Parts: sequence; C-alpha cells; structure tokens
Amino acid sequence: MELKIKVVEAQVLCDTYTADTVAALKQIRRHLDSTPYDSEYMQSVQQLQAYRSVGMGFDSLVQEYGKLQEAIENKKWGLTAAAPGLQVCRDGLRQPGTGVWETTGGHREQEVGT
Repeated sequence: MELKIKVVEAQVLCDTYTADTVAALKQIRRHLDSTPYDSEYMQSVQQLQAYRSVGMGFDSLVQEYGKLQEAIENKKWGLTAAAPGLQVCRDGLRQPGTGVWETTGGHREQEVGT
C-alpha cells in the first residue's frame, strides 16, 4: 500500500510540474531574485538587529524619559494653574512685561536689556 501511495504522489508531481511549468517557475524565481525586495529585507533585518543590540536597558531608559517628560508637563500645568499671570518657560517662570523671572532654583533675576 505504501508503495502505491508513493507512485501516485510521483504521478501527481509529474503532472503538476511539466517542463513548461518548471521553466515558468525558474523565470519567476530569477525575477524575484533580481528585485530590490531582498535588499530592503536585509536592511530591515539589520535595523532590527541594531535595535536589539542596544539591549533591554534602552527600553527602560525610554520609559523613564517618557515619565519624566510627563511629570514636567504636569508641573508646568500646575504652575500655570496656580499663578495664571506667570508664563512657564524652559528655565523657570516669567512675569510678562516685567522683565523679571524666577528660575527653577528659586532665585529671581532681571532679564538683560529690560
């Protein structure tokens, strides 16, 4: 019985892959090999390997950075809500029109040129 199955399988393969079919498949293969898909694929694989080589510590740094950015935005919102007349700047608080601003360290300074 097993031998009969192998004979039938071989017959199906011979009927499926005729000489014309094999020639067409070879032509398709040459076309696929010559397309830039392979180079794009290799670039993607190299990029993925580069990201993996950075290590798992990088992921935690990115998450920590995101949390710090969120905390900064929350504090800026809190400062503007507490003192609506002040502008929150990168380096501290500024009172518009006065030329005086308070740094994040807590000391007040006069702007140059005012």
